[in-house]
Amino acid sequence: MSRRPVTRRGLLGGAGAGVLAVGLSACGIRLESGAPAIPGLQTQGPPVDTAALQATVASRTMALETLAQPSAGLQTSIKPAYRQQLSRLQAVMASAGMPEATSSPTTGTTAKSLVGFETFIRAQLNASTFARIAGAEAAYVPMLAASSALDAGAALSPQGVAAQGPAPAWPTAALPADVAVGLLPAVREAVYGLEVIAAKSALSGRARVTATLHTMYPIRAQLEAIAGDAAPPLHSTYALTPDPSTDQARTTLARHLLTAVVAACADQAAATKGSADHVGALLHVWGTALTTSWTWGVPPVAFPGLAE
Repeated sequence: MSRRPVTRRGLLGGAGAGVLAVGLSACGIRLESGAPAIPGLQTQGPPVDTAALQATVASRTMALETLAQPSAGLQTSIKPAYRQQLSRLQAVMASAGMPEATSSPTTGTTAKSLVGFETFIRAQLNASTFARIAGAEAAYVPMLAASSALDAGAALSPQGVAAQGPAPAWPTAALPADVAVGLLPAVREAVYGLEVIAAKSALSGRARVTATLHTMYPIRAQLEAIAGDAAPPLHSTYALTPDPSTDQARTTLARHLLTAVVAACADQAAATKGSADHVGALLHVWGTALTTSWTWGVPPVAFPGLAE
């Protein structure tokens, strides 16, 4: 049975503190964080995952510093998403009683010394970040992964791919089979719908959907190879809504299909807990689907695929 936190006032309000200290210390009860020390009674440390959220908040702050420079295109549209990320993460930390990290005097200099936003973001997608997400408590994994998915989308965008500096350190390990199985339905439906869009589009208007299919085909093939015999049954057809009978309807359908793939990635985030390689591999697929959705006019959001 769980115990309610014992406050210092509650301890000192009863019998002598020395007697209570011995008994409560033996039961594993600790003082609230920040309370004056009582001999024999352990003081609580920082809440679990404080360091992980502090690091994420710091990276969001630095990303916004790079976005404060003159920008255009994706940088302009993605800036509000990073602002919202930072605000939400700070609120989560405050509600959990987590202190924010003390600002480093070199933080701003570090961010601004980089070539630009895309270069900074590419550098955030590394083994350390993947491990931080994988090692977080289960309740925080989807939120932290979605934060980095926004980074992945930016890094895999045309501007991100063309940016200077090292490329993201994507792991070589593949996704686990259960995650591949979870992603396949949305990916297969997206490919089917995009093929219908291509078939119903004029030859002169197929460039975007053709490029999107060239992105999605390898993802589908990779997931099917990983899933193997566990892959869900194939469907010969899907009910597409809206009916892709006009250019506008085809654009709307493509947005829906790609947004569903992004949401499927978010649904699988919890399954990557404990493996930095699996986090990184999922973020690669997640970011690819995300940046592809942006080319169809889906606006960047703070936590892609998660309910706002």
